Amino acid sequence: MRIPDEGALLDALRPELDRRLASAGLDRTGDEVVICTYARHHRMAVTPEGLGPVRTGGTMQDPTDAGATAVAPDALATALLGSSSLHDLSATRPDVAPGPGEDVDRALFPRLTADVLTYYLPW
Repeated sequence: MRIPDEGALLDALRPELDRRLASAGLDRTGDEVVICTYARHHRMAVTPEGLGPVRTGGTMQDPTDAGATAVAPDALATALLGSSSLHDLSATRPDVAPGPGEDVDRALFPRLTADVLTYYLPW
């Protein structure tokens, strides 16, 4: 699924992403979380109060060498909310690559399991 405005989605999910980082016990205060979707990249500063607002920039050459997590635009929703973690996706998709902060990637992009009722049950 393609997301028309990745920055807006990441900004809306910021409280959840912040909760994921905190639950993992990671203190990255002063660092930045950078997610590259190839056509754009998105930065969130890690502050004592949590993740800062999303700042969107242009393309990024060699995102993982620059400290970013690379996620193809059509894999971002799955990485954030799907049953495959970022590391699961990177094993099957060459356009998904964890950044140098493996612990941060595992915290922000975990494997989620849930059943979603997407149809109406008449009983």
